[in-house]
Amino acid sequence: MLGALNAIAVGAQPITYAWERSRDNGATWTTVQTQTGYDGRRLRLASVALAEHGTQYRLRASNTAGAAVSAAAQLKVQPLPGVRRKMLHLRCDENAGTVAADASGRGHPGKLYGQSGFTSTSGKFGGAFQLPKDVVVGVNSHADLRPVTIPGDPDQYPVSTYSAMAWVKADAGGRVVGLGFDNPDREWIIGLDETLHPWVWSQRQELRSATTISAGAWHHLCITSDSLALRLYVDGQLTDTMPLTRRYLAQHYSENQTKPDQLIGFAMLRIGGSHDARNKRTSLVGAVDEVRLYDFVLTPSEIATVMANGEPPLSGGDNVPPAAPSGLSAVLR
Repeated sequence: MLGALNAIAVGAQPITYAWERSRDNGATWTTVQTQTGYDGRRLRLASVALAEHGTQYRLRASNTAGAAVSAAAQLKVQPLPGVRRKMLHLRCDENAGTVAADASGRGHPGKLYGQSGFTSTSGKFGGAFQLPKDVVVGVNSHADLRPVTIPGDPDQYPVSTYSAMAWVKADAGGRVVGLGFDNPDREWIIGLDETLHPWVWSQRQELRSATTISAGAWHHLCITSDSLALRLYVDGQLTDTMPLTRRYLAQHYSENQTKPDQLIGFAMLRIGGSHDARNKRTSLVGAVDEVRLYDFVLTPSEIATVMANGEPPLSGGDNVPPAAPSGLSAVLR
């Protein structure tokens, strides 16, 4: 989404225009563009995301005689009707076998690695995966499971919107769920450190939360991401926000190209740990339930709905049921 802001300042030339932005309701201001002359009166917004709603902008004009500041303008961003799809939903109810069903309808089943069959435990809703150390559930990385839009540049890409979440009851820290190759190019990971503080890795940037969860109790971890920031919710509460200043494309391979010393192929979604057998310290010990991935940013109220085992409004996807038919008529001959 593109946008622009315009203003006019009258005074002795030359006039220098400095556009300033505030994301905390005017408490602090950051200069985003400085230019002298006519063209400085316009600020072009190359990308506007929903997360920018409420951002304030103002123009500071100065010349040799002094400076003046405009009143602040507040940016209002409204979502356009469009696609809101559920990309993955593992209910984690399996208690045998090595395949976990995908309830999203998109055909992304999970596969168990590290033991001969699922061990089930009482979950937040129904059953849950009981994951001992070095046991991992992987989901093949079909192209539409990766919430990114890839342009011509193979190394840089614009981040699309997504929301990823799971219930976890941890006995020891480790990776809860993540997508991408196990190196700096991994796309995102939600995990817990040794003292059960949630952490997130995305786009070669790390967020470590001061919030802690209780061992042996169910907690909901959720991240939402757009082109500007990644947000961490713990038990439905926004605890941390990390600006996204980098754009990297994770390596993408199929499961058939797995290296011999690795549990799961590159760029797969993994639950409970790393795909790399050499990196065992990342393995989660505990239970995981209700793993979900959406291709849009959930609002806090929608996250609360999901936590209650509900579903946010979906549209435009192949897992959305049709609306009730209307205007039916019959002709008898």
